[in-house]
Amino acid sequence: MSGTCDYSGLSKRYGNFCVPAYKIKINGVDVAASMKLSVVEIKASLVLEGTSIVEIRIGDAYSDREHAFDRRLKDKFILGTVVELEMGYGSDTSCVFVGYVAIVGAEFREFALFVVTLMDARRLMMVSGSKQVLHNVKNYSDAFRTVIGSYSALCKPRIDATDDRLDRPISQNGNDYEFIMDGMIREGKADREFFIFGGTAYFRKPRSVKAPLMNMKYGQVLLSLSVQEEYLDQDIEVIGYNSREQKTFVGKARAKSSSRQKRVVSGKAAFTLTDPDADSQQKAGDRAAAVAAGQMWRSRSGEGETIGLPEMVPGRYFKVSGLEAMADNQYYITEVVHTLNHENYLTSFTIGGWE
Repeated sequence: MSGTCDYSGLSKRYGNFCVPAYKIKINGVDVAASMKLSVVEIKASLVLEGTSIVEIRIGDAYSDREHAFDRRLKDKFILGTVVELEMGYGSDTSCVFVGYVAIVGAEFREFALFVVTLMDARRLMMVSGSKQVLHNVKNYSDAFRTVIGSYSALCKPRIDATDDRLDRPISQNGNDYEFIMDGMIREGKADREFFIFGGTAYFRKPRSVKAPLMNMKYGQVLLSLSVQEEYLDQDIEVIGYNSREQKTFVGKARAKSSSRQKRVVSGKAAFTLTDPDADSQQKAGDRAAAVAAGQMWRSRSGEGETIGLPEMVPGRYFKVSGLEAMADNQYYITEVVHTLNHENYLTSFTIGGWE
């Protein structure tokens, strides 16, 4: 998640991107090769927020005489089986996904396809049920470690510790994913981003890997790009309270999309958030700054497409140069879709802000 590359190096490594390749591993064995599977298409949708999903369509596995798919295939992809997906070119592939078999199904059109849908641990967190739990921990990073420990079969944590000191237990009233995303991150209590990639659950400082994974040029690696910036001008206020000192604290920050914009609404357009854990002026200010930063990043968006690049992953930046001042930026990736079939391997992406 921190390496960098360039076009010439990748072109040499991947043999000029001529022969797309993949591995579908179960218990360390590439079952696509060992079972000689005829994979029609792989679509890996990797996201920063939500659930990453992989769809694998397999052909030449249906018997017209027996009216059934190959039993070996059905026995291999049992619901709940942990699967690792690698993508690349030639003999050089790298892991882009680790998850479990969430859905198995069939498609009958011109020919029969056996369809396997994989999801990462965040899906299980979302359906873990509403929980009424008190987490007796010292800080928010310890709370994350406690929750993510239940999903160790699918991911291992990599945590940037938070420096807060909690003087009372944290209440969880919802599923595990809501507790982390809504209860800690979106409310600004923990200035962190949470996502899962390649079997690692990251709880880290937002956009912490600043080095772009690659400098892309249009027509070489970059096939298309569209970007847009939305009007944003809002004051953020976070109100906290210290019960021991009986003092109220107000943290303030401003969310503004660009320096080159005019204010449309007279007076202040304020967004106020009450946070009982913000029991000092420093904490209230930090919460307000985190909420404002999130709004500013969400005001900038875009999308595009490249040649198939397994290096393109959510949570990294890439740089574009040589287009136009409006488009020559360092972009943050929030979603990637790798699509590999008999014809080609392409990567589409969604942008969640830029610098």
